[in-house]
Amino acid sequence: MTAPGPGWRDRAACAGRLDLFDEPDAEGPRQRQWREDAARRVCATCPVQPACLRFALATNQAGGIWGGLDGRQRRAERRRLGLAGLACPHPDSELYADAEGHRRCRACKRASDRQREQRRRQAS
Repeated sequence: MTAPGPGWRDRAACAGRLDLFDEPDAEGPRQRQWREDAARRVCATCPVQPACLRFALATNQAGGIWGGLDGRQRRAERRRLGLAGLACPHPDSELYADAEGHRRCRACKRASDRQREQRRRQAS
């Protein structure tokens, strides 16, 4: 699966409505349900909804509504498509399995290693 090319976001029905699609830090269950339902209604009318969902699946977007699906639904879709272990936004790159079984390209592995090292230094 490859992410769609640039420019699809400019045609998205959600342009300028990111308040519906991002997950706020402090949000109750009722507010979350209302926001997600409103976001899904926007997605239902969007001309680039399939491209948005492909992007979210290819780049492993964890939070918010993308392509009409929330994070839990996207994880299930990634499993269904056999992408569950793909943790790399560069799906056309040669992939290598890391110690945790995630498939990543060399650039993503280096970035992950740097982040892990930074967290280790901050913890000590």
